[in-house]
Amino acid sequence: MSLTPQELVVAEKKVVGVLNQWSGEGFFRLKGLGERIRIENIQNLSAYTVSVKTQYEDRNVTPAHEPYRGGEIDNMGEPPDPF
Repeated sequence: MSLTPQELVVAEKKVVGVLNQWSGEGFFRLKGLGERIRIENIQNLSAYTVSVKTQYEDRNVTPAHEPYRGGEIDNMGEPPDPF
């Protein structure tokens, strides 16, 4: 069963609202997630399946040692940020 254009607009607004509410409740969640997504498809079923495509990046800083082979030595300043 497909949705009429008017029902589709109402359903999209509802999805955006629910996602914004969910994303606003967690510390590590992206605030305003509903406003940042593109809805590809909505099907009128008795339950909803949400498929989210994300990109995840993990970084860390670890001390590294390199043997001295001559040249200038910089021991001033702070190590770089992970991001």
